[in-house]
Amino acid sequence: MAIDLADLDLVNGELQVRLGKGRKPRQLTLPPSALPAVQDWIQVRGSEPGPLFCAVLKSGRLQRETGQLARLRPAAGLRICRQRGLQAQIPAPAPHDLRRTWIGDLLDLGVDLATVQKMAGHASASTTGRYDRRDRGVERRAAALLHLPYPAL
Repeated sequence: MAIDLADLDLVNGELQVRLGKGRKPRQLTLPPSALPAVQDWIQVRGSEPGPLFCAVLKSGRLQRETGQLARLRPAAGLRICRQRGLQAQIPAPAPHDLRRTWIGDLLDLGVDLATVQKMAGHASASTTGRYDRRDRGVERRAAALLHLPYPAL
């Protein structure tokens, strides 16, 4: 992940990322409930420029390469997922499972598809729609919200 400390705006709770196809930059809004964890990480990481997420040695010290903080490698994400899966006594999730769950949770909470599409950085709503795990009951409840004015005969 090429996310640096400079990409984080704690005041507004935003993170600029350059991920996905085309590496297009976009602003992500962090959940307010995540901000304390990010602030705690910054306390551990320190305020020096460099990668937001860096490798941590078993001793608890931050890993350095050529005098700078070492960027967290993609394989580390998979290793962290495996460790957390073992701790939770569940099959190890893949990093993309976290993204899939995040998108599905937003849709379950009633966030509209267009907003979730934008947040996920999908070019097409049909791509976002593939993550929708809601049943037909959601569609029935949505249809019940509509009112068709029709005079009784």
